[in-house]
Amino acid sequence: MANAARAYSYTAAPKRGSSLRVVPGRRTDSGISPHILRAVSFFMIALAIFAVVAFVRIGFASATVTTSLETERLNAQVEQVRSGSASLEVTESSLANPTVVKETAVKKFGMSAPYEVETIRLDSDIIAFDEAGNLSLARTLSNTPAAR
Repeated sequence: MANAARAYSYTAAPKRGSSLRVVPGRRTDSGISPHILRAVSFFMIALAIFAVVAFVRIGFASATVTTSLETERLNAQVEQVRSGSASLEVTESSLANPTVVKETAVKKFGMSAPYEVETIRLDSDIIAFDEAGNLSLARTLSNTPAAR
């Protein structure tokens, strides 16, 4: 292996030739025109604004629908309470009728009207006070006609 040939030669210098030629002039821009870039950027800004407005409008529409549904539910509850209130008023008026009260007392509780009515007549000055100016129950009772 001592006789192996080298793959590369380090002694040879690269050739410098005239394969490169310089042509004087201007470079032509093969990119996108600045007018088109400006138009695309305006379009993107307008699209972003449109998207924001659309999202806000959708939010308002959703809130409107939710509020409408809640209002209808509350109106239904109000109607239910009103009809229940009217029913309670009818029941209250029928129960407050003296004839119904009398029939219920007789049938349900076995009560009856009293056979005789007594009236207690009191003199105008039966209330008595003690020495301190306070009401005295004992002196008032002694002044009643039944105690005399």
